[in-house]
Order: sequence, then C-alpha cells, then structure tokens
Amino acid sequence: MRVHSGRSHPCVIVLLILAACSSAGAGDAPLPGLLDQAAAFERAGQPEVAIEAYASFLAEKPQDRLAPVAAYAVANLRCLALHDTTGAIPAYARVSRDYPTSELAAEAARRRAECLQARKQWANAGEAYAEALTLAGQGPVASAPSPEWINEVSLGVADCYTQTGDQRRVVEAYKQVLAGPIAPQPAATALFRLGDAYEKLGEPQPAADCYARIVAEYPFAGVFDAAVGKRAVIDRYRSLDWAPYLIYRRTSTDFARRDYAAAPARCDSVLALSRNAPLRACAAYRKIVAQVQTQGDFRSAYRHLGALLDSLPDPRTMPNARRQLEQYEQVAATEERAAANPDDAASQSALGSLYLQLGLMPRALAPLERAVALAPEDADTRLLYGYACNASGRAEAALEAFRFYLERNPDDAGTLNQIGYALLQQGEAEQALPYFRRYAELAPDDPNAHDSLAEGLLNAGQLEESAAEYTKALDLNPAFTNSRFMLGEVYRRMGSNEPAIAAYRRFLEQVPEGNQADAARAALETLGAK
Repeated sequence: MRVHSGRSHPCVIVLLILAACSSAGAGDAPLPGLLDQAAAFERAGQPEVAIEAYASFLAEKPQDRLAPVAAYAVANLRCLALHDTTGAIPAYARVSRDYPTSELAAEAARRRAECLQARKQWANAGEAYAEALTLAGQGPVASAPSPEWINEVSLGVADCYTQTGDQRRVVEAYKQVLAGPIAPQPAATALFRLGDAYEKLGEPQPAADCYARIVAEYPFAGVFDAAVGKRAVIDRYRSLDWAPYLIYRRTSTDFARRDYAAAPARCDSVLALSRNAPLRACAAYRKIVAQVQTQGDFRSAYRHLGALLDSLPDPRTMPNARRQLEQYEQVAATEERAAANPDDAASQSALGSLYLQLGLMPRALAPLERAVALAPEDADTRLLYGYACNASGRAEAALEAFRFYLERNPDDAGTLNQIGYALLQQGEAEQALPYFRRYAELAPDDPNAHDSLAEGLLNAGQLEESAAEYTKALDLNPAFTNSRFMLGEVYRRMGSNEPAIAAYRRFLEQVPEGNQADAARAALETLGAK
C-alpha cells in the first residue's frame, strides 16, 4: 500500500513506554533501578534475566505507576522472545486483571486471546477478545484504540465462536461488550457485528434494531454507511425518517471525492430536516471541515469546532474531531508565524507540512517551494516538497525530490515506498521494483512492505511472485485487508479461480462495505460464486 504503516515490535513498544514514563511527571528522573536493569537485559537479548528483574519490581511495587508496563513486559517476553504461550497467557491476564484502567489493559487482553487462539482454545480466546473490547471502551480518550484495532478484535470474537459452531455465543459476546461502559466508536462497531450475527441466526428483527440504533445514534461511526445499507432489513421492523440520513451519507461521498464545495449545502439540509442530536452534531462538524478545506480560515474553524465539541455530552464521541481541533490551532499559529517571517525556511516548511497533513496539496506547494529556495540542501524539506508535487500531478519534480532525499537517506523505508508508487504512476513498474525490494529488505516484518512489493510485481506482470508477497503480508497480519483483496485479484488474473474465490470471500467477511467490497462481490459474480 502507498501509506507506510508498519507495526512496531511489542517489546520495542514496552521500552519506549518505559522511556516516556521515566520523564512524565517526574522531571528527568531515571527509571527505578530494577526497571532500568530489566530494560537493559531486554535490550541485550537476555529475556529470562529481564523477566526476573521485571518480576522483582512488581513484587516490590505492585501499585507503582510503571507496574502495568513491567507486567506487560513480562508477558511480551514470554510470548515473543521465549515463545512460551503457556506462561504468557496468565502474564497477559495479570495486566488486564490487576491494571484494568491502564492503557495497556485492552492490548494485553487481545494478546492473551491471540495466544489462546494459537492453542485452538476457541471459547477462551473469544472471551478474551470480548474482554479486550470492553477494556478498550473504559480507557481515556487519548488512548482510544483505532477503528482498525476494534475491527480486528471484533473479528477475533466472531472467528473464535464460529470455530466452536456456536453463533449464539457470538451474539452473547457482543451483548456483553455493549453492556459495559464502552466508548461510542467501538460500540457502533460491536452493534453492527451483533446485527450481522442475528441475521446469520435467522433473527432479522433484533438485527434491524441494531442497525437502526447505529443510524440514529452513531452517525459519526465508520459503520454508519454500512448500517444505512441495511435499510431493507430496518424498514421491515422500524420506521425511520430516512431523508436527512441519506443526505448526510452523500457527504461521505463528497469527502471521499474531496468535493468539499458540495458538502456545506448538504449539511445545511440535514440541519434543517433533522432534530436528531447526534446527526446534527455530525452535520455541523462536516460543514466546518468542508468550509476550512475550501476557504482556509483555520482560526475561525478552530473556534467553531471547539464550541461544537464542548457541547457534546460524551467527549469520546468524535476522537478524530478533537485531534483535528488541535491541528487547526497549530495551523493557524504556524500561518501567522510564516507570514511574519517570510524568509524563515523552517516556518515555511512547517506550514507546508501541516497543509500536507490536511490534504491541502496545492496550498502546500507555495510555502514548500519557498522553503526549498531558502534552504536548497535541506533534505527533509525537499522530501515534503516531493509529496506535494506528487499529489499535485507534478511527477518529474516529485521524483527528483525523492531521489535527492534518498541520496542522503538511502534506507528510509517510507520514501522508498513513495518513490516506488510515483514510478508506478508513470507506468515504470520495472524501475519501481528495486525500491520496493529494498523496502521489503529493510522491513521484513512489515506487511505493508510486502503489500507494496506485491503491487509492483503485479504491475510488472510477475503474478506468481506478486501472490507470494501478498501472502507474506497476510501471514504477518491477517487483518491487512488490502492484501486479501489484491490476492483475489492476482489469483483471478492467473486463472486460479478457487483461491481467488476464497480470498474474496474472506475479504468480504472482514470488509463488508465499501468500494473494494463492491468490487469483490462483482468479481465473485464473474467467477460464478455466490
């Protein structure tokens, strides 16, 4: 895939958390002695000794603020360094049992579920996945899991109980998750999967209730469009005024197409037609975002978005909006600084970088061009300029900027990936392959690296090699859905219909809605599969 999104090794994560916690709220104080020793043993590749040191720290200070990190480290070392799932299962359980409000609790429950799943203890694994979802809903806003994490864990619940042949347990698991203090975003995902489970049991009325709740209560959720797609089920048992919801859904298409000019009028229509508070909040939010994309008044957007978020009864409702609020404030301040210092390369580069993050490619070009002119040897600024050029259709300038950066940073995985895709856009698959191969060499445990190499091989007509790389990506992360879809595409081109059908079906289990889902269904129909 184009975006570089590797998954960090969990032991590395623990060391980073320890480093961060050592200074959080404690000045420059070093780690406590035993933890410092444990981390040193871990870095030195001595997991057994590290486990002993972490365990000693836990015995001495079970209520210390770093105790959850130490407990998590013990579990990770048993699982990943010693490959001892028998010992890792209770170690992960200790994290979620003794430190349920820790930011690590939900992830520990998920990893315990993975260990149980590997041992084919399906019912226990399903319960652990369900616990992970419940714990995720109890954490602070700042540590809320991503939609991808929620989707992966939700699939884990369903997969485990499906293995037991007990679809009723799938229903009970999601009901248990929803009965707890779960955050709005994962609650919507759990509701959708609960509705799907009811449908599979042949119980359409409770399924309709689930889908209708998503439409009425969670229009901000990623599964909203999929729930609207269940209108035929909903209409059999519930009466909804569909007009404002369908108009709001069209704004999703506007945003996907980056057609921000059309969105404000649609949002005004929603606000005029509906008294539903969640829907009105979402329409107001999208109107603010669309207007700032077209008008560029970040200071005004910051004020309006802040007022909207302050009015929400649950601060966890729109986590993306809260991050965007911080970004708007940062952009407004950086614009003022760049205007006051037009010959400061750092200010111009920072402004261009923020515009890039917001997808304002044409606007990013001007400050980045000025920054390059002011500091022509600054590789980082040249890289940002390459991104802006690439997104604005200036392919040759983008390639020149990427090559400039790689001459100075030859092993930068993200840039290797970007220049590979820039060359693919130019129809130069053979030239792209060395960059993708180098990316995969540098990041052999990153599924995205193999996904990118697979796409390069596909464009070069090397189908068998492409299928092998997509398979590697999925071996590393079965939830890497783009590779699943593309594996179906490759098999179909190879004329291997049965593997293609299997890949498309598995993809649709993971991603039931969206453009790729529609393409997968069309491919299955072409292949003669239901």
